[in-house]
Order: sequence, then structure tokens, then C-alpha cells
Amino acid sequence: MFSRNVVLEILASLEKDGSDFALDTVKTLRAMCPVSLRVTREALRRGHAMSLADCLKMEYGMTQRFMRHSDFYEGVRAILVDKDRSPKWSNRSLEEVPDELVGSFFDPQPLKLDLN
Repeated sequence: MFSRNVVLEILASLEKDGSDFALDTVKTLRAMCPVSLRVTREALRRGHAMSLADCLKMEYGMTQRFMRHSDFYEGVRAILVDKDRSPKWSNRSLEEVPDELVGSFFDPQPLKLDLN
């Protein structure tokens, strides 16, 4: 089920399975940030063939880029600040997340620190 390269295919496989575990997992995944799901799946795909050191570098870059994306702050707001558990993601569905946005989380160029 989880070996698919595309999150939507993973969800379809889980739905087809129909077990309680699979359907609970679909419910959980559908509640998560679409951008984060797509980026995480891509990180797992890329990291499969990387050394631990390269994976750690990749993940560090991802964390820096997540901190510059509005969905991180929206998730913090919805879960920790307002506690309404109703995040308003920048992309409301997996289908809306542009491939270019996913790819931008893996840009090998270091981010410039803006101290202003």
C-alpha cells in the first residue's frame, strides 16, 4: 500500500484495502497538510538511495524551507495556538499542490539568512 510513489495512489490503495487500519490511515492522512504529505513522500523516495549524511543534509534543507512556508505556521496556529483543529492550508487538496512547489523543498542551494 505504501510503496506507491504518489500520495494519491497510496490513498487509493488504502481505500481499496478497506480494512479498519487502512481506512483510519486514510482519514488521518486526509487531515494532514497536503504540501507536507507531498514533500514527505518525495523525501522518502529520494532518501531511499542516499547515504545517512546526505539524507540529513536533505532533511535540514527541508526544515529550513518549511519554516518559510505559511502552512507550517497555519498548522501551529490550528493545533497549538487557537486549538480549533481547522487549519486553512495554502493548497486545500493534494491535487492542488504544484510539482514545482514540492521540488522547491529540495533545492540544493542554501537559503540566505534575512536579518531585517
